[in-house]
Amino acid sequence: MTITKSQRIYSAAGKNLPINLYQPVGTSGKDNVFIYKTTPNQGKTIHTQANERTYSQTKISTTNTAYLTTTETRWRYQNGFYKFLFIGTGMQNKLIHRTNTLYYPKGYVRLTVKQANQLKKRMNNSNQTTSALKQQMTTYVQQKVAAANTRDPPENKANQSTSAA
Repeated sequence: MTITKSQRIYSAAGKNLPINLYQPVGTSGKDNVFIYKTTPNQGKTIHTQANERTYSQTKISTTNTAYLTTTETRWRYQNGFYKFLFIGTGMQNKLIHRTNTLYYPKGYVRLTVKQANQLKKRMNNSNQTTSALKQQMTTYVQQKVAAANTRDPPENKANQSTSAA
């Protein structure tokens, strides 16, 4: 028996960051666990399953929304005879194979958790650098204005403009 379910998903990084976040599993680079949210304001993230019966992949979506399609194949007895024949084996409704396909619009960027953390650090450093530069620029402009005012005070300029008229 095969069951297919679809649901809308959102970026694990937040509403305004279209990031397809994943964590590699193992050393082959073929198996990944994808991290996502099911609602835009959800606090805790969800991930795809990581086991020997599950395969996860991503594809480009033709729509503007991200969504997850899960296809599960399970054992199911055809009738009572087979149910009686295999009684006690625990095979009824046992998972055979699961495929998770995450569809993302073209604007999404695919990053590992490690890359996302590095990006976060760089963003924090650039914010600190930006605020330090703003402070330096403000100090520099204030010094230049003060130097210009000591050479040529503003009240002298006002007096000069009225006396020239």
